[in-house]
Amino acid sequence: MSEDIPQKVLRKSIPQDFYVLCVLGYVINLDHKQSAAYVNLHFPNLDLLKWMEILEKLILKEATPPVYKEITFSKYGALKIDVIIADHLYADDELGLALHRQLRKEGHKMIVEHKLFRVPSIARGNNLARKTFIPSIQQYINIDVDLLLVTTGLTDGGLVWARYHFEATEKRQMEVILAKGKRMLDGTKFAAIKKIFDTYYVLHPDGERFPIVRWANIPFMKDILLGTSWEGVIDFKNKDQLLNFIKYVRKEL
Repeated sequence: MSEDIPQKVLRKSIPQDFYVLCVLGYVINLDHKQSAAYVNLHFPNLDLLKWMEILEKLILKEATPPVYKEITFSKYGALKIDVIIADHLYADDELGLALHRQLRKEGHKMIVEHKLFRVPSIARGNNLARKTFIPSIQQYINIDVDLLLVTTGLTDGGLVWARYHFEATEKRQMEVILAKGKRMLDGTKFAAIKKIFDTYYVLHPDGERFPIVRWANIPFMKDILLGTSWEGVIDFKNKDQLLNFIKYVRKEL
């Protein structure tokens, strides 16, 4: 494995981890022993305590108290863990802070979905998303994640996640962005972005890995991508994509 990709860290969860998490204010739906056993059996090497401690140091200074914290282990159906941190204003797009990460198994695949990450608008220039990725990537490697999923949101999400090298999974969402470009760009500029679209989808008519970063790297596409919503993926088993993702996360931090 490349030296730029963190090495997997082996660790066994213990009940004390979840006692400390409860002291930190997390509501957990299993007792300490059950929580440790669940992680060790289904998500081995996940260090929830270390992960949450680091995330809290990064984001809670932007929170408006009181802050609600929850870790939920699914008891029935699909195996999954939901982690939620939300402040008093979590529902407010401009003032609230909210984080929701879901780890789940789908067949033989380990999936992580960033369901929500919102910080107050005054804190959005502080690279908080990138800073939270550093400890998160380590945990994802520890548990052998296959895919990291996002759905873009907020005003700048459509541009930001494209720059992170997430690939777009839904063609219809790219068609919406292309149509927006047609309305806003002159003929020459629109032809440039349509060529990128056509080059991919002619070869992959039902493709789920559109390299939207190629649009994001074009300066005039900034205003087109801002405010867009699309679903994206980082394939942790694709070494080139993972390296590009990690290098961007570490850039200028």
